[in-house]
Amino acid sequence: MVIGASRSGTTMTAGLLQILGVEFGDRMAPRGEDLEINDCVLRLQSALFPVRLWGVRRAFGKLVAARRERWGVFGFKTPHLGQVLPVLADKIPNPVYIYVLRNPLKSAVSWERTHNRAIWKTLPSVLITQFATALFVARTKSPVLMFAYEDATRSPERFVEEFVSATGLSASPATITTAVDFISPTRGYRDARRFFGHVDRINEQGVSGWVCDLADPNASLKIEVLLGDTVVATGTADVRRGDVQRAGHHATGHCGFQLKFPTPIAAAEHGPLKLRVPASRHEVMIDATEVVLSDRGPPGAPANDPNPRPTDTTAKA
Repeated sequence: MVIGASRSGTTMTAGLLQILGVEFGDRMAPRGEDLEINDCVLRLQSALFPVRLWGVRRAFGKLVAARRERWGVFGFKTPHLGQVLPVLADKIPNPVYIYVLRNPLKSAVSWERTHNRAIWKTLPSVLITQFATALFVARTKSPVLMFAYEDATRSPERFVEEFVSATGLSASPATITTAVDFISPTRGYRDARRFFGHVDRINEQGVSGWVCDLADPNASLKIEVLLGDTVVATGTADVRRGDVQRAGHHATGHCGFQLKFPTPIAAAEHGPLKLRVPASRHEVMIDATEVVLSDRGPPGAPANDPNPRPTDTTAKA
């Protein structure tokens, strides 16, 4: 479990763990938060009455149990977790905590830059979260790995080697290279979802877009397209997309897809579109919250920026 204040490096850590093979599920925001667990934690922060507190704890326990049943060993992160960990810790069986620390002033400045919020408002929040998390870490009997965000970005190669050794995770030389590139400070925007992509065009004839694998930036993925719960097209995302390559999402750019439906599909007959990577049981988190069938032109050349602004408002480090 990744813990730490907002803008402290938790997104970087979530992405790194996935590259090293830790399952984070397929209900993730671009910055690595488990959408359902994050919502549960936010509701807990506003649970002023014991009855409501009990209900949120129960819901959180069910989410954790469902993920353990589906994935076995899994991870998650939410920057809001530190302040409520004492209330939820007993709902997490056999936890291992990875605590990311960053200079609180740097975190607050990052908040100010990305959210246009005055530093004197963000700094107290960062300090409170760091203090609450540190108190929990000091008292827990579960394993805790702590590191400084600055150490990771100062020397990515050395940090990845030490991180792999400390966690006991195995990694091939190619995986190490991918991990180092991901946390490099020159990398820029980091999407921390394992599988992510974008739908450029969709109409009754077919769909086009791109999809990438965080853990294997060279891969051309086999995908399924679903409308509602019905598979309507399959194929391999191997069309050359230089724009996605230049944005840093894919090593070769061979990650695009242009798939035609076997028969035309009327918009009124189906629900939202989903992409799935069948080999991994993952749905791909596409940038639109819900993509519905429309007449925005035939599938073909890309129409969208391959690095769109995230639609959620959670901070990312």
